[in-house]
Amino acid sequence: MVIADIAALSTVHVSRVLHALQAARLITLNRGAAAVPQPAPLIAFAGFDPGYLHLPDHAARAKPEPSAGIRRDPVPWAGSNRDLGYASRT
Repeated sequence: MVIADIAALSTVHVSRVLHALQAARLITLNRGAAAVPQPAPLIAFAGFDPGYLHLPDHAARAKPEPSAGIRRDPVPWAGSNRDLGYASRT
């Protein structure tokens, strides 16, 4: 998996995260390609701050409003496998 190689993460981890984002309807997966049909909900979910990229002022002001339909739980990959719906194997 190219994303896993680029990010130096395991393919299992990347696969679980991508499927969790797909289940949350934030991305679509089709034939090995991930697409973001509506960037604003994914941006709101991730808490992305355009200032992080030192973008021009007009881009920084375009920060989207959080969507009421987005759950602001901790990101699934920051916790344990249980956050992704996988049972512990201990």
